[in-house]
Amino acid sequence: MRTSSGMILLSATLMCACASPPVHYYSLAPTTSSSATRQRARVALDILPVSLPAEIDRPEWITRYPGGSIEILGNKRWAAPLGEELQAALAAQLQEETRMPLPDSISAPDLPRLRLKLTLQRFDIAPGQPTEIVANWSLGVPGKPHLFCPLEFKAPTAQTDIAALANVRRWQNALAQQIGQALLAWSANSSTPQACSAFPLTDAH
Repeated sequence: MRTSSGMILLSATLMCACASPPVHYYSLAPTTSSSATRQRARVALDILPVSLPAEIDRPEWITRYPGGSIEILGNKRWAAPLGEELQAALAAQLQEETRMPLPDSISAPDLPRLRLKLTLQRFDIAPGQPTEIVANWSLGVPGKPHLFCPLEFKAPTAQTDIAALANVRRWQNALAQQIGQALLAWSANSSTPQACSAFPLTDAH
């Protein structure tokens, strides 16, 4: 009996030692919502699926090391694959930024139609590593020139998950502001600008 009890205790100890760390889930959805009076919808906005490298289009966080290797952080995950999280969050943030509803062309076929496309080239946000996000977005209508804007964000090393997520939210806010201004300008004169200067962001905090 002593031997059996010892084996059970040893097995339980090994199972505890090998237990995986708890999984933490994170969302990019806006955390606040304004109650300000809304303007009427002046445009139908089709937000296309986000383009991003296949290795980061997944629920798990990814960290990239200087030598080029990457690591999947299985215990840190988005609430949905990253592309879906970004698409949904951008839709919500733009409605806050423009203070008007932004229906799509299916639900509002009579409104002028715009297409928005976000593309990520780099999305390094893991704790213990500097935050760097390189992206661009385009906005246009069928048959008219597109507005194309690069957006780059850099911040010092984020020591915690919360700090890394805060960096992403700063980038999201800048992105929504940039696109929102373009949407409002288009709504005012029904023309899409043909050029957009680079909008680099360096967070020194």
